[in-house]
Amino acid sequence: MVVKPETGFSGLEWDENYRLGILLGVISGISYAAVILNIRYLKDEYSEMSLAFWPLVIIVLLTAPFAAGTSGATVTGNLEVLLTFGLISGGLGEILYTEGLSRIEAQVGSILALIEPVSGIFFDYTLLGVPFCLNTCLGCMLILAAGLLVSLENIRGLSGKARIGKGIS
Repeated sequence: MVVKPETGFSGLEWDENYRLGILLGVISGISYAAVILNIRYLKDEYSEMSLAFWPLVIIVLLTAPFAAGTSGATVTGNLEVLLTFGLISGGLGEILYTEGLSRIEAQVGSILALIEPVSGIFFDYTLLGVPFCLNTCLGCMLILAAGLLVSLENIRGLSGKARIGKGIS
């Protein structure tokens, strides 16, 4: 229904690639939830920098065999772009993500993480000129509204806890 809403359940093609895509999407969602919960659990024992560093090391080790097949000329020709994207998305992005998730509740982090695709759509439109349709715009507004509601509820909940802690009910 999410991938092809126009066909409904009757028009779904359950070929091998489609099933593999669904399976990998479900595994990705479960992995993402595990990352959020692990960061919340491990933040008391480890610094945010180490929580951001070690996953990046593991990713480098896992993907290094795929990079080994690339020619040296291709890598050196694109080194500036590779370093820029690596430092911004892999380094700075991972550090800010880990730092942010360690300071908020897991359910709030999950909803606020949905802002990432909205920002990607915004940058696609503004920087690359990629057009988007009305459904995309409505989806982005719903995601931003959900993030706002969760943030407002979290602020209201914190202010209520602060009053109770001071003996004011």
